[in-house]
Amino acid sequence: MQLVLLGALPLLVQAAPPSLLRFSSMAPKVQGLGCIPVSLERLLAPGLRRTIHLYDSSCLAAFRHAIAHTNGTLGHVVLNVERERRQFGLLDVGCELRVLEWRASTHTSKFGDSSPSVLADVIATRRFRPGKVVQFEPFLSVGVEPFGGEGAPSSESADAPADKRADDGGGSAALTQLSGQLHHLGAEISNLRAELQLEPVLQEDCERALALVDADGEMDEADLSRARLLAFASTRFLSAEQKWEALARTAGLALVEGVVNDLDEATARLRAMKVLRDSLGGPDESPVA
Repeated sequence: MQLVLLGALPLLVQAAPPSLLRFSSMAPKVQGLGCIPVSLERLLAPGLRRTIHLYDSSCLAAFRHAIAHTNGTLGHVVLNVERERRQFGLLDVGCELRVLEWRASTHTSKFGDSSPSVLADVIATRRFRPGKVVQFEPFLSVGVEPFGGEGAPSSESADAPADKRADDGGGSAALTQLSGQLHHLGAEISNLRAELQLEPVLQEDCERALALVDADGEMDEADLSRARLLAFASTRFLSAEQKWEALARTAGLALVEGVVNDLDEATARLRAMKVLRDSLGGPDESPVA
């Protein structure tokens, strides 16, 4: 398999196998952001990395467009299941993905048929609000409405002033304390999950995500951006519903405080599981989270 890095598109095109060269260079430019619909459980929160396997025609078309026209930028969006019976709808928060590297692969269906596919290493960088649907085929493309302070300038929402609490001395001190709690609780949860032999969580790479956003000149106050991104990445230890609650919050400091509280509860549950496991005499019968 051939690894393709996204440091510079000319290198990418030269290194790509002929079939992938054709599918990136022939992709016509479409307005909006090409998106991959996923379940809430698989929505990648900002600051997290994952290798995704793209093999259906819609996802491959979105990938082709991203490589050819948007420097490897895709959207992760969630279908609005409650509205699905009546009309197409998306939940009102999506996450921007950047393709860091990719390689050609092969997908084998349950019937034994094989088809070209792509394994892409992606990182989620920030949230956005899905706007008007530009097209459904050959891939989903939507307009993008950025959150204030996390993208291009946009109108402030009603509770956005709470984000500015970090501008005063007390707010900065609170962010420092909350960020420390996020690091501490994340480390403890990782250790407890390892002791309990639970499944590993996704890889966190907040510094890479922060650098990608900062390179675009779109990062707001640095301490708040860093703490918010760390809070999003920390949702890898939480349920899908708790992740969604964090992503949907607008106020920056309240967002971080909420994730800290959720992590504190998750840590307490894991401690209780460990006590129960130890009281039963060993790790063999540990429950799966």
